[in-house]
Amino acid sequence: MGWFSTGNSQAAPPPPEPSQDGGFIAPDRSARAVCWEGRDNFFKCLDRNGIVDSVKEDEKARQACAPELAQFEKACASSWVTYFKKRRVMEYQRDQTLKKLSAEGATPMDSSTAGGAGAAAPRREEGIMFKKSTPPPPEMSGQKTPTADTTSPTSSTAGSRSSTPNPGGNTKDAEKLPDGKTPDDSSKMRTFLSILKRFIGVTDIAAVRFSLPAQLLEPIPNLEYWHYLDRPETFVAIGDSEDALGRMLGCLRFWFTKDLKYVHGKPCKPYNSTLGEFFRCQWQVEDIAGSLRGEESKPNLQQTVAAPEGGTTKNKPVKVSYLTEQTSHHPPVSAYYVDCPDKGISACGYDQLSAKFTGTSVKVTPGHYNQGIFVTVHRRDNEEYQLTHPAAFLGGFLRGNLYVSVADTCFITCAKNGIKVILHYLEEGYFGKTQNKVEGVVYKCDVEKDKTTRIKDVSDKDVLGRIDGCWIDKVWFSYGPTEFKKVPEKDKVLLIDVNPLRPIGKITPPMDEQLRNESQKFWNGVTESIGAKRFNDATNRKQELEERQRERAAERKAQQKEWQPRFFTQVTEQNGKPQLTPEGKQVIDQLHQDKWHLEEPTEYGAI
Repeated sequence: MGWFSTGNSQAAPPPPEPSQDGGFIAPDRSARAVCWEGRDNFFKCLDRNGIVDSVKEDEKARQACAPELAQFEKACASSWVTYFKKRRVMEYQRDQTLKKLSAEGATPMDSSTAGGAGAAAPRREEGIMFKKSTPPPPEMSGQKTPTADTTSPTSSTAGSRSSTPNPGGNTKDAEKLPDGKTPDDSSKMRTFLSILKRFIGVTDIAAVRFSLPAQLLEPIPNLEYWHYLDRPETFVAIGDSEDALGRMLGCLRFWFTKDLKYVHGKPCKPYNSTLGEFFRCQWQVEDIAGSLRGEESKPNLQQTVAAPEGGTTKNKPVKVSYLTEQTSHHPPVSAYYVDCPDKGISACGYDQLSAKFTGTSVKVTPGHYNQGIFVTVHRRDNEEYQLTHPAAFLGGFLRGNLYVSVADTCFITCAKNGIKVILHYLEEGYFGKTQNKVEGVVYKCDVEKDKTTRIKDVSDKDVLGRIDGCWIDKVWFSYGPTEFKKVPEKDKVLLIDVNPLRPIGKITPPMDEQLRNESQKFWNGVTESIGAKRFNDATNRKQELEERQRERAAERKAQQKEWQPRFFTQVTEQNGKPQLTPEGKQVIDQLHQDKWHLEEPTEYGAI
């Protein structure tokens, strides 16, 4: 259930018309960012000085925030400056109305839930729709949790197969909380948003120490949830083509399938990882060997990548092993390693995020140590591909329907082959209409020296092909430098269709074979309590684990002892490429052999 009506925007000032005063109305992305930054800095100054309406209190605002206002007026057209000032007042008034009506017992709703037979007329105030609290309809009352389809193994070496959670899936109503309340999506969203509001202006939420109550979490550990192998068969196929461009296109196919959990499911908040926690698993997938070059390479690729989950056909199954460990807690950093010796390919990298709440969305960018995914194709003379991450935005807080959008530029490079890809994810419309569009160019260059960051700056003589499409739908490729919109339909190659694809389930160690600091076992008590809707108990268990981590950290500090990861050589590597320790290599080798046994560590970070 959403928070604000989309059908009444009378309080919002109309968007300004184009002006010629040196500002801009429809700037390119970099120019818009300058305007947005100027606006945000000015509004922060107003907040510090208790100024709401900078139009009515113009003199006071100019005295208190002279430098910020000058920057704002220089970066933005005057019509946009006026627009933003008025919209700030409107949003403040709307927020005050929301608080007032909520205090009266009203429940926010949107136009999609305002009607219906027998529904009481909602109350409208400044673009917000409210009704007095009533039980939600059956289809709105289900608690959203990931599906956890786990099958008990028949032997200690068989492993257990678990599906990647689908946070958008419904579950049946279970027992209520001890205090008699069962949180639905709308109440979870209100609570979550009220917490996020405290972090407006905080540079990096991810670096702040705060703990969420269990009812706001999805029952899955972060290390299990966060990975880039939703379709591992596209990963192992990267090196199949005999031609360099074909391998780069294979890398792109992997890129567009690595985050299917966000395409077909809703964003969720897993448990925070603790120091020394680790997760290991394996996938067994079909070998979808095939090139994208020539006539034989132009079939609809959904037929080649939409293999049965974890299954095989006549081809021999290919094993992909995965190991990740939380190597640092402040800042939160985890190292990961992927290996598929059957296909001579591996990957590694660090997961570290920086997050900032803007008031309407959370902007997520790679952290300092997260320099992308490094893929090495060993049987192709150790070709290395570096795939950098774009900025993503978690939006939908005001409407109560979370979604992920991407608006940034990222790069895929292979220095050995001299091929580079620039991918540009287009911004959503000004009024929030998500496009999910992506465009790109593949071209030859000296990767070590090339500094090009914009598609339009790439010379046609270097272009090998162009990319266009929707990253949550279909992505197309065309050979040569011709603008994609001018390419005949018959010459466009379907690079990937993600519509029929779903994340493939992992094979994990049986619970009795897992160590105490292994993710599933470490969080098992919390997971069981959340599954049974015993949220108070889950929160208590979660806080106990977090307190143990603080105690261990205090002990190490008193002993002047630095934490040393078990499976990776360093907490972080400056080049962004973690290296396995001998024990880490042993874990990977054992995964290939379907062996799960591990010795207990000599030191725990949170036990």
